[in-house]
Amino acid sequence: MKNTILVLLFILTIIESQSQLNTIDRFGRTGDGYRPQNVDVPALKKSKIKMTEKNLTDSVITNQVVQNNRNVSKKFYLPLKKVIPTSGFGWRKHPVTGEHKFHTGIDLKAYYEPVYCIADGIVSFAGKGDIEGNYVIIDHGQVKSIYCHLSKISFSAGQIIKAGEVLGISGNTGRSTGAHLHFGLKWENEKVNPERLLELLKISGLFNSALSSYKLLFDST
Repeated sequence: MKNTILVLLFILTIIESQSQLNTIDRFGRTGDGYRPQNVDVPALKKSKIKMTEKNLTDSVITNQVVQNNRNVSKKFYLPLKKVIPTSGFGWRKHPVTGEHKFHTGIDLKAYYEPVYCIADGIVSFAGKGDIEGNYVIIDHGQVKSIYCHLSKISFSAGQIIKAGEVLGISGNTGRSTGAHLHFGLKWENEKVNPERLLELLKISGLFNSALSSYKLLFDST
């Protein structure tokens, strides 16, 4: 168990390093006004590329990958048939307002397709917001999952929902420039990076194991 956690910590450290490099590259561009002083971005990226290129897992995750895992748990499901991130967690230039704002979830490629509940839980909210559009929040206990910009919602607040059930259809409602799914996670009511949990789930295929490892990572940060 200890070795498994160390491996997971190593992988996520690499993932986090790549995310930081992407952030430096994005905000270091001329015209954004966020170029760090005395930072040689190309050199920094070059120094990290050998470490990351052989260790980073494919960013495209599919339910087939999870289902093929021999230790797969039926208590976990990906939010989409195929998970393809288009915008990550963290600071970015907002596609609608143009402001540099903190993105509290990840955007996933989804053109009016079924959106799945990632684990058993209770629908704590199902409704509409000015920014979120039609959105759903599922309470899984310590963790809450958030699904925004839906074109259709299939559940009501208070209902019990199972992993893999279709909670709605992705869409372009709220503050959005096109059909996609904004997927977010709250860990003990604090918004956290969903990509970390998805990577752990891809590695282990087990929702409870991933949550246990995630808790160790979250508590140490």
